[in-house]
Amino acid sequence: MRFPSYLVKNRFGIYYFQLVFPKRIRHIFKKKEVRRSLRTNDRKIAVIMAQEFRRIAEQQLFPAIVEGKMNWIETKQLLDKIAEKLFEKYVNQVHKTGFDFYDHDSLEAIMPGAETFLGEAPSGPYPSYHFELDKKEFEDTYHKTKTVTDFVNNILKHHGIKVDHDSDDYKRICKQALEMLYRLDEKKRTFRNDLTIGSRPLAPYDTSKEAVDPGSSIPEMTVKELISKYTTLKIKVEKKWSPRTIKGYTENYDRIIEIFEVVLGDKKFPINSITKDHAREVWEILSIIPTSLKKKYPNLSMKQIITKCRNSEIAKLENERLSSSTFKTYSNLIGGLFRYAEEEEFVSKNHFLNKPTRKKKEKKRKPFTDQEIEQFFNTDLFLKKDFEVKWAWRFWVPIFMMYSGCRLEEVCQLFLDDIYETEGILCFHIREKHDNTTGEMITNVKNSASNRKIPVHPKLIQIGLKKYIKYLKTVGEKQLFPDLKNKNSRGEHKPRNSKVTRWFNERSKKDYRTSYIEKCGITDPDKVLYCFRHTVGTFLDNYRPPVKTAIVNKIFGHEQKTTRARHYTTWEKKVLLEVIAKIDYPNANLPWDSMADYESVSFPWVK
Repeated sequence: MRFPSYLVKNRFGIYYFQLVFPKRIRHIFKKKEVRRSLRTNDRKIAVIMAQEFRRIAEQQLFPAIVEGKMNWIETKQLLDKIAEKLFEKYVNQVHKTGFDFYDHDSLEAIMPGAETFLGEAPSGPYPSYHFELDKKEFEDTYHKTKTVTDFVNNILKHHGIKVDHDSDDYKRICKQALEMLYRLDEKKRTFRNDLTIGSRPLAPYDTSKEAVDPGSSIPEMTVKELISKYTTLKIKVEKKWSPRTIKGYTENYDRIIEIFEVVLGDKKFPINSITKDHAREVWEILSIIPTSLKKKYPNLSMKQIITKCRNSEIAKLENERLSSSTFKTYSNLIGGLFRYAEEEEFVSKNHFLNKPTRKKKEKKRKPFTDQEIEQFFNTDLFLKKDFEVKWAWRFWVPIFMMYSGCRLEEVCQLFLDDIYETEGILCFHIREKHDNTTGEMITNVKNSASNRKIPVHPKLIQIGLKKYIKYLKTVGEKQLFPDLKNKNSRGEHKPRNSKVTRWFNERSKKDYRTSYIEKCGITDPDKVLYCFRHTVGTFLDNYRPPVKTAIVNKIFGHEQKTTRARHYTTWEKKVLLEVIAKIDYPNANLPWDSMADYESVSFPWVK
């Protein structure tokens, strides 16, 4: 059985929590990892304790280390404190299911008199008594004993050796015997796969009992119940999923449940009875089901849809099947689900380790040409600033993107307190933020490198960004684009950019809706608002003299390629501003560059 990476076991069977320091803080202590004993030999209890240990460490320890608030001594003291609190919390379960060899209280409960020999036996070399026992002789002796003293006395008597029971030698022998019995019992229990809660490590094995079914100790659980446990862990305990992720994964898991019910034939089918054949059929179904299956076949059940796909030409049509990215999402969700089930011992074997892959059809975004940029901004929206105040995002979002290269969602989720002066330069801060009261995520970033401060391009200030911000503050707004909400009318999470994407990009013959880009005369279906990010990237890549790659990565929120750039390089804002200011479109005939009286054209909020 594979262990979680944060759980290790020593040669005596005691579990340890292994805390691996993230790469970004290893250089502080010059250590990769640290371990703390969980003082139990029961795997289930150890996993629970280790998961909680990891969560506490990530929340309390890592931030303090990064901010320089803790040295190595303080870190070790905090880890000891966490370990002690966890043991106090789970001490009853630990005493019930297993024990630390040197935990005298639990030893006394398991074996009367053991504490005396452990507590008083002097440390140091053991006496030179060596016993050569064959397997049968040892088994016969072991099964007759009830306490460690009986065991030692029987062995000494068998070999005719006399030792004073009050001597240090006798206490050392008992201590050594207890260690040996403990290790033997661990090997026996591992061999029998008998790791049920309530088993006693030192209880003699009753050979008269029938062999135990290796899978009998694993609780029966359905796929639906497994998903419920897994999602609860991710959402409420680890808190790793954003509202957007939760919404998307909920729909995906509903579809996964339906597929498994078809494959297994029973909603109550236990996951531990799933075979390789079941796994192969799940992967096969994912490879043939169509995209938007509920929209295309709203009146058919999943079983009927699968049957229809198997008996038709749909499965052969590349554009009808799940895209490679959607297929990968489903396979990752299923793989992660059963990896968790294996770690928690809900299944004896994970049959979903070998995930199939599908070659992704590359769809490379192209930058806008100068002519397309001119077409984009040659409308009343930009020429006459013709828009309602609540739709200010229609004006500002494309301009933000073309002069910064930011991701669309990064621009749409900006708040007024994200735009401020630092080092004497106006910047906007792209970061993850949470509600101080509820803890709910307000804004998010794609990865750690995406958290950054970017200087505002001088063109944005020239066009009137500061005046727009001043207006928003006078009317009591907090968000740069108040119309872009992250929840729909039902309170469900959605990306703030969903409305923006729909208005600029989406073409719909069904609703007779024409996108803004199409109205501008840009006919290439691959050209969308996000192409402004590629336009900026292409501009900086081709700029001469060349711009340093590390600076471009910083501006774009990409992971740096070298350790030095990741950990030791901090770019001054004036250096970043020099690069940002290079972004220009002299051949695009933009209104604010070509119209002498552009500043005199009033915005709708100017009375």
